[in-house]
Amino acid sequence: MAVGDFTASELQVIRLKAEQFYKDNTALYTPEANSAIAVLENQTARFKAFENVDKDVKVAVTWLDACGIEAKDCEETCDIEEDEIESKKKEYEPNICKSAGFSLDSRKLRTNDYTGDEIIMDGLNASIKALDEFWAKQLLVKLKTFTGVNVAPQPFTFGAALKTTSVPEANYNLKLLANWIQQAKLNRIANPYFIDNGSLFIEMLNARFQAGNADGAGDASRLAQLSKLLYDDQFNFAAAGLTEDTFLIGKNAVAFQTVNKVKDQPTVIGGKVQVTTYTVKSLVLPNVKYDVEYTVVCKVVGGKRTYVHTWRLTTNGLIELNPQGCPVVLGAQTVTPTGVLSYTKNAVVTP
Repeated sequence: MAVGDFTASELQVIRLKAEQFYKDNTALYTPEANSAIAVLENQTARFKAFENVDKDVKVAVTWLDACGIEAKDCEETCDIEEDEIESKKKEYEPNICKSAGFSLDSRKLRTNDYTGDEIIMDGLNASIKALDEFWAKQLLVKLKTFTGVNVAPQPFTFGAALKTTSVPEANYNLKLLANWIQQAKLNRIANPYFIDNGSLFIEMLNARFQAGNADGAGDASRLAQLSKLLYDDQFNFAAAGLTEDTFLIGKNAVAFQTVNKVKDQPTVIGGKVQVTTYTVKSLVLPNVKYDVEYTVVCKVVGGKRTYVHTWRLTTNGLIELNPQGCPVVLGAQTVTPTGVLSYTKNAVVTP
């Protein structure tokens, strides 16, 4: 394909070629984004209003607060009166925005070993990869802020200062699954899933290798339960600056949603702007698309005229914590579980 001013139909071809280019080079472009995949595959929140690309909207999420209902002594009375269940509402709007992009100087193609198509395919896939990995890191950062009190950390120790449950290194193995399931239940976290920094990766791999041995049957059984719930992200914990090893998350606790502000099909914005917009799919994140802006300008560089093509990919979205939660009495203290717990191997915590 010659590098001139790309028409809408040519941009469609480029998009399809980029998808195929990724399939042919998955080792090079596959993002490390398991944390984002985990939330998208497990969350129960839905934001239907964000699907209209022509409107900037806020989404009002409503829920019923029945936390005040409790059993009480009977009374001999003819009046049947009870407290009304309260309806609450919270508005959300996209508050996170990131972009990535690249440019192509058509004159430099005369001395380049690569074709224009190859450079564009590389730039598009590298930009999508960067945005996918951004969301994975951003979700981990948010999970740290969403972490709540572990009301039942035994036999381990919860540190209020760091909001994490400290687990001795000797105990950080697949047998933790039983503790996690019990602690999720006691913290009123339904249907939890887990995001781990790789601290259990070797344990899980060995369990698969030893599944056929009598001695490995126990870990193999644990792995069968855990493998559908545990997501391994060995790259983004450190990249996000985290010291935690594992997050336990209730399926209704965290909501992650992206929103598009342009239509899927190439749309030309004329006049002085001369920009074409369209969307491309994430390489690995389910139902996530990124907005693309393409433009070409004429420049004189070193006394020579050239055309510079620019692609910018943008993502807008939000990551929010479910505002609904019923308080739990913990000794003389009342806490409201957030639906997110963190665990740290050999952490030094202050109870």
